[in-house]
Amino acid sequence: MTHRKRATIGILFGIFLAAMDSTIVITALPTIVSQFNHVELFFLPISIAMIVSTISVTVIGRLSDLYGRKRFHLLGILLFTTGSCLCSVAPSMAWLVGFRAIQAAGQGALMTLSYTMIADLYPLEERAKMQGSIGGVWGLAALIGPPLGAAITHLVGWRFVFWVTLPLGFISLAIIRKVWVDRPRRENAPQPDVPGAVLLALVSASLLGAFSLVRHPDVDWHSPLIMALAAAAVILTAVLAIVERRSRDPFMAVDLFRNRLFWTGTLCSSLLAADMFCAFAYLPLFVQSVIGTNVMKAGMVLTPMMLAWVACSAGGGFLLMRIGYRTLALGGSLLAMGGYFLLGRMDATSTWGEAARAAALLGAGLGFVLTPLLIAAQNSVGPGRLGSATSLTQFCRSMSGALGVAVAGALMATVLIGLLAGRPDLKVDPDQVVNPVMREAIPERDRNEMRAIIAKSLKPVFNFGLGAAALAFLAALLLPGGRARDLRSAEAVRTPGSPP
Repeated sequence: MTHRKRATIGILFGIFLAAMDSTIVITALPTIVSQFNHVELFFLPISIAMIVSTISVTVIGRLSDLYGRKRFHLLGILLFTTGSCLCSVAPSMAWLVGFRAIQAAGQGALMTLSYTMIADLYPLEERAKMQGSIGGVWGLAALIGPPLGAAITHLVGWRFVFWVTLPLGFISLAIIRKVWVDRPRRENAPQPDVPGAVLLALVSASLLGAFSLVRHPDVDWHSPLIMALAAAAVILTAVLAIVERRSRDPFMAVDLFRNRLFWTGTLCSSLLAADMFCAFAYLPLFVQSVIGTNVMKAGMVLTPMMLAWVACSAGGGFLLMRIGYRTLALGGSLLAMGGYFLLGRMDATSTWGEAARAAALLGAGLGFVLTPLLIAAQNSVGPGRLGSATSLTQFCRSMSGALGVAVAGALMATVLIGLLAGRPDLKVDPDQVVNPVMREAIPERDRNEMRAIIAKSLKPVFNFGLGAAALAFLAALLLPGGRARDLRSAEAVRTPGSPP
């Protein structure tokens, strides 16, 4: 087996680690928050994890350009596995959120470095073909993750879902540690932009924190805390812009946005990333609480979405060499619009099959857009800036996804609280409806009314997703036409098989 193949296997194990966590934990999350009696804070573990992951993606990606990929890939695995172990023993919702943040720091590092390292190993044509292998990893996670997570949650308890992925992390760590060799660091390589990294972390935390906390029952848009966080985000953004303009080698490589292929592709894919994260977060909740299935069927609703995503992602890698980025992005955005249109029409009478069909349509759209446009971003730069381009793209997607989940959660919470306030006679709370065991003890009339209330509170979420997909379609219209190989920048052309 060649050195490149062994390195690829190690990278794929890292991707599989992150993919499995996404599909397993999100399946168990409704049960976790209901046992902690905090369904109204269902999305707080997701939002906080996304804040940390967003910061990690950009900082680690840029540091890997300066100091090499290997050490930061290993650090990502160690953070992820440590966070997983801590999550499994979390005594409360607050501790769970904190431990998920540690896990997310590792996951952010793993995802951005895995795709950057693939770009280090393979030139454009081979990289497009590699989507089959990467898609297979996500497909396997989609097939076994939800039922495995649901089965573990049902049979032995949700705490054990955090242990399942640990062996994958150790395998990836062992392979990368042994076979990966970084390029020698240049003697005149710039020093890391520490002030920029700190400011970026503060801006991200302030902005995403404001949108996340506004969903708390005791916090609204006009509260002093939210106003202070919003003001801090604005001021810190201005300071960050000044610092980054003066920096010799900024963490935020904003000059990349001068490239039309980069900024249009990033805009389009970021809007659809918001749709992706919203589907991951809200669709299992709808199926479990409104349709009234058990935790296993709620998690399985994501399987058609992931399988369609994998199939279309692999097909998209094949097609982009023939029809280019714009046609793929336009088709994918239309499919995503169709998926969210169907989700927005669901109510308390909908079935699992209807939700699964809409999810599959959305997954197909995501597959045709997200990975091909990541390749587009990488092809707009040379080897020395692959980490910057990949991490900036992932940062924009993560930020968009986190904001999307937060805004959608705020819409849901606002509607839910308003509807519950109008029904003081209803002696049921949402936690009871989400939990399958507690649900059976509720009188049928009250249970059905609460299901209808939750369905109405989720409708604005799906309408929000439809709007984001429509904006992604408009952004796709701005992408340059032509074949992928003809849109490469001069500095992105390099000899095939260049070493990691």
